Amino acid sequence: MSEIEEHSLASEADTARLAADIAARAPASCLIALVGTLGAGKTAFTRAFVSARAPELRDYVSSPTWALCNSYPSEPPIHHLDLYRIDSVDDLEGIGFWDLLDDATVLVEWGDRIPLVLEEADVIVELHHEGEDRRRARVAWKR
Repeated sequence: MSEIEEHSLASEADTARLAADIAARAPASCLIALVGTLGAGKTAFTRAFVSARAPELRDYVSSPTWALCNSYPSEPPIHHLDLYRIDSVDDLEGIGFWDLLDDATVLVEWGDRIPLVLEEADVIVELHHEGEDRRRARVAWKR
């Protein structure tokens, strides 16, 4: 069964507070799927999440669009993936996605591109524009 939360985010600081809250509540090893259009705040969310778990790494968080995966040396490790250029489960396997899930926190931008990622996710965070800096977030916890 899923627990659904709705959040109104009026600023990037609100997004950071939501990410910090999820970082505190999510299991140390988990899969978090991030869903939203370009510029919805997926990387800002990830930067705040990483900062909450490993503050010393905050300045190193960047979009993994071209690298596909950025890994951050925390305990447990945090892997940040971007599936925008991934088209299939075979492509996921090709980048070693399933191996990354072992004893790590994995945040996946564009997680909805591969339905299996959404099925396997422990938490799904959907971010939607509502004008200017305002966003709406829908968080689904699978428990």
